[in-house]
Amino acid sequence: MSFSDQLNSEVNKLLIEANHSVAMFAFDVLKYLIEHSPVDTSKLISNWQLRLDYPALIEIEAYYEGQKGNTKSESEAEALDNAFHILSYRKPGDDIYISNNADYIEKLRDYGFIPEDIILDAVSYAESRLMEIQ
Repeated sequence: MSFSDQLNSEVNKLLIEANHSVAMFAFDVLKYLIEHSPVDTSKLISNWQLRLDYPALIEIEAYYEGQKGNTKSESEAEALDNAFHILSYRKPGDDIYISNNADYIEKLRDYGFIPEDIILDAVSYAESRLMEIQ
């Protein structure tokens, strides 16, 4: 194997590892947001959507409609499964977007049901998880 081939092989390994780290970081951010969102009908949790190359544009219904949080675990699992599936198609350089289009999310934040710094908290959580892995 030539030096150039060895170098290309090592660069490809680094790209794969970096891509995996970026995907896991995004997954952990999403996981934090889902786990720290208030739950009644599961609609808010279901609307935490991860997409590649563009943000989610529409509000969706709850994966598992419920009351008083009785379908929280099912909707959380579905949202995370969807994100994991989408991330499995990510190529190095693909943008990752996390959004929530629930029509009442701003009101929840304004009234204090969602912490104002939830995004920063989610990023801090994902950073700490990434450091644990490395």
